[in-house]
Amino acid sequence: MKKVKKHLFLLTVALILLGCWIWKNQNNQDRVKADELNVIINSKQTELYAGDEYKFEVKVNEPLEGEIVYVNLPKEYTIDSNEIIQLNDGLVSEMASIDGRWKIKLSEETNFPIEIKFIGTLTASGNFKFTFSDEKKLEKSILLNVKEKEQPEQPEQPEQPEQPEQPEQNKLLGQNNELRVGIPSFDWEKLNNDGLDLSTFKKVTKNTPVKLTGGAFDKKARDYYMFFGHTGLENSYNYSERSFNTKGNMNAVLNGSNHLPILAPMMIGVKKQQSLSVKSTKVFNYD
Repeated sequence: MKKVKKHLFLLTVALILLGCWIWKNQNNQDRVKADELNVIINSKQTELYAGDEYKFEVKVNEPLEGEIVYVNLPKEYTIDSNEIIQLNDGLVSEMASIDGRWKIKLSEETNFPIEIKFIGTLTASGNFKFTFSDEKKLEKSILLNVKEKEQPEQPEQPEQPEQPEQPEQNKLLGQNNELRVGIPSFDWEKLNNDGLDLSTFKKVTKNTPVKLTGGAFDKKARDYYMFFGHTGLENSYNYSERSFNTKGNMNAVLNGSNHLPILAPMMIGVKKQQSLSVKSTKVFNYD
């Protein structure tokens, strides 16, 4: 009987001590909560990057002193107060920046709990603190980790083949100051496989045909000429003057001011004079 009473006494003492411990810790929990603003910050966004638009809501569970909430935002989070007032139409009556923090005045006829919506832009990467407080200096903070956006990899550019070096050419200016390319110096003897005498070569200023003589050229019924360009029906040869009339590319002036098409070499023929009464003849074109 004595043992039972002893056990009951010890059990009673244990229960009393347990109750004291629970009461003490409950008071500590109430004290911690009393030091913190009774708000909840929510956002659907989890991954945040510099340049993103960040939206979140602040749920206020109970009335605030003076219906005022203060918000400390990092300078890297930019907002438009007018946009937030419009976003919270009928809930936020005033919003002003004072000493680096935003003072938000709630409407007088407010039924709690409420949600204050925020929208802004994150302009940089890093860890940023958002703090909310009231007139009693009770606070609630959140920490945001904003990452730097990865730049997309640029596709590799194919290597450009090396351009062959162009031979230097003499550059001349025409009468209208347009850039023209002069004729480079060249040893024409390299093309003289027949060993002909090129000492009689002379520079010409007009596109005149050159008569071909010797061998078979002297035995034909026509005289043959080497000519650069093309002759037409209007081109003729005058027997008495022994010259071609100036038409088209025939006798065209060769200088920088006279623009000519690319002239290809070809052979033309003139029928030999059969009668003195015939003064001229058409030019035959071998093309």
